[in-house]
Parts: sequence; C-alpha cells; structure tokens
Amino acid sequence: MHKEIIFKNVDYYYQQNTPYEHKALKNINLHIPMGSFTSIVGKTGSGKSTLVQMLNALIKPTHGSLIIDEFKITSETTNKNLNPLRKKVGLIFQFPEKQLFADSIKEDVAFGPRNFGVEESKIKQIVENSLKLVQLPLDIMEKSPFEISGGQMRRVAIAGVLATNPEILVLDEPTVGLDPKGQKFIMNLINKLHVEKNMTIILVSHQMDIVAEYSDNVIVMHDGKMIKSDKSNVIFNDEKLLSRYNLELPSSVKFYNKLVENNIPLGEGVPLNVESLSNQILKSFSKGSKRNG
Repeated sequence: MHKEIIFKNVDYYYQQNTPYEHKALKNINLHIPMGSFTSIVGKTGSGKSTLVQMLNALIKPTHGSLIIDEFKITSETTNKNLNPLRKKVGLIFQFPEKQLFADSIKEDVAFGPRNFGVEESKIKQIVENSLKLVQLPLDIMEKSPFEISGGQMRRVAIAGVLATNPEILVLDEPTVGLDPKGQKFIMNLINKLHVEKNMTIILVSHQMDIVAEYSDNVIVMHDGKMIKSDKSNVIFNDEKLLSRYNLELPSSVKFYNKLVENNIPLGEGVPLNVESLSNQILKSFSKGSKRNG
C-alpha cells in the first residue's frame, strides 16, 4: 500500500480534439501524504477543482497516472471496478446542499452506503451516527431536507458523504456562502475528523486564514501547473511566492509583519492563526515587563 497519493506526469484536457480544447492540468507530479491535512490554493482557473475531481475518478487523466493505495487511474481505467475507490474517497463540492434530492433526510444520508451495498439492517445506525457527527438532532430524520435551514442542509449533505466512512475527504470550498460562525463549525468538524479518525483531508479554498489555521501542507496551483508543495509555515513565510500568484497573506501573518516592521520583537516563526499570534504577543510583553521590572 502507498502511504501517499501520487500524481505522476498528469495532464488533463477538457473537450480534447475540438475547437474548444483546453488543457486544465499540465504535467502534475505531486505526492500528498496519507493522514495529512493538505490544502490546494490558487486563483480561479488554476486547476484546483480539476485536480481534486480526479481523486475519486470523476474525471481521469488524459495522460499520466494517479495512484491511491492499490488503485491506479489512467485514461484507460474503466468505471467497472471503481466503487471501492469511490467509497474510500468522499468528495464534497461547493454548495453540497444542492446535491440533496431525497424526500427525507434519512433517505438522503442513507443513499451512499445503500449504493455501496451496505446491509439494510445497518443503514439506520449509520444514518444516526452520521447525523451525530455533524451535530444534527435525530428527530429531523423524517423531515424533508428542504424544510431546514441552509446551514443545516449543508450539514446533511456532509453527513451523506461521511455515511460511506471515507478514508480520504476532499472538500471544494466547503465554507463558501456561510457566515463566520457557520464557517468555524464546518472547519472544526473537518479538523475533528482529521485528528480523531486520522482522515486524510484535501481542501480547496481561497480563504487563506482557513488554509493557514488548519493545514499541514499547502499546494500552490497556477495556470494548470503545480508551482510549489510544502509545509504550510514554509508557504506562508514566502511572501514573494504569494505575491507573485496573487494569494493573500493570512490575517495573523499580516498583523505579525506590521508588528515586526514597527520594531516590536516577537518570537521566531510566523504565526498561522490568531491564537499563535496572541501567544507570541503575550510572551513578548511578558519578557519586556520582566526586563523593565
């Protein structure tokens, strides 16, 4: 078994051999560690969404290959034996609530495991466990998913993906359209799955504060190419790289840089979230007060 997800010389063309041909991915060579929280960033059109759709073979490489455990996906791969891969890799799109379709929340969440052949006797327990994971009350199971709030609908959609018990969870802008409280809930839920279940998380996001706070690794994409893949602190310490590809610095890094510019001494290491920044400031002032005491 591979301990990494491996893209090898991957190209992808939309509408190949037509006047509308577009090369969306260009010679991608990439290793994503299993068990990591990896974010993919880049401006619109950089190839992020195309890349992650390959992870459960929604689309297949035009050239090259993708390896996930025992699965090798190439242009020649047929859909015949892909169910085990699609069970392993859960994919949550932007506005996942738009994927809801069943008459009841229970049936919507049950669709995935039922489709993968789970015994009917186990379905109810799986649905209940999945709803508990996203902190929804069980008494809503018989309701239509269209009777509840937008934030709850998104949680139901996520519960439907979690019901298949994926090892890898791929999320394409999962917080888009949510208020800060809703964003925080979704990201804490995703991080909890990562920490407690050792789930591999692959997140596409344009929100650098979220990427910096939660990610172990960051992949920078531009114009269909992988520009850099590294630890998140390395990426966010590289202002030239971020500036070159029009990516914002996280708020904590911006604030840190302002303090450093004004000769306020802080600890070593760029803080990737507000908590780390606060700790550095408190330590700095504590040292300063001791020196002056």
